[in-house]
Amino acid sequence: MEILYVLSGVLDHEVNGQSHRLTAGMIGIVRPEDTVRHIVPKDADAKLLVIWTPGGEARRIGMVPPLRCVDPQVATYKGAATSSGGELRV
Repeated sequence: MEILYVLSGVLDHEVNGQSHRLTAGMIGIVRPEDTVRHIVPKDADAKLLVIWTPGGEARRIGMVPPLRCVDPQVATYKGAATSSGGELRV
C-alpha cells in the first residue's frame, strides 16, 4: 500500500485510469492491485510525503539510498512532558 500526502503544490494522481488532482493537504492512496501514474503538471511543483507499507519500497525501486545518521542520538524520556513558552520540556 502507498499513501501520498501533498505537502505543497499540485499532483495528478491517476489510479486505475481515473485521474484526481491533489493539492496541499490532500491524500492519495494506492492499493497493491491498483495501476497508478503520478504526474506533476509542467507549470507546477510538488512536495510529497510518501509512506509505503510494508517499508523498504523506496530502496527496492532505487529511489532513496540507505539513510545513515552521522551522529546518532538516543532520546530517553523520564516523567511527563510539559510545554512552557513554546519550549517542550521533558
